[in-house]
Amino acid sequence: MNKITFRNRSQLAIREVCSHYFLVDAFYNRIFRINPTSKFILEELFLHDSIDLIISNTALHFNVDSHKIRNDIHNYIKHLKQHKVINTND
Repeated sequence: MNKITFRNRSQLAIREVCSHYFLVDAFYNRIFRINPTSKFILEELFLHDSIDLIISNTALHFNVDSHKIRNDIHNYIKHLKQHKVINTND
């Protein structure tokens, strides 16, 4: 799993309401409540298709070792895939 694509990027949006973040999926008429870390990772996914780059940027942003967060990000991406938000080339 090295590259990701969104099923339909134009149907997705991140919104903030009363200091809470939400991922809005207009294609499936769903809303997911997300935390600030998820928001950051999703914004990175919107910008980049390289998971290694997303891991590096997230590690740099949160000042953590990329090896420590690699599994967490891969698990988050699997979760997004299960909910049909993204596709991967694995």
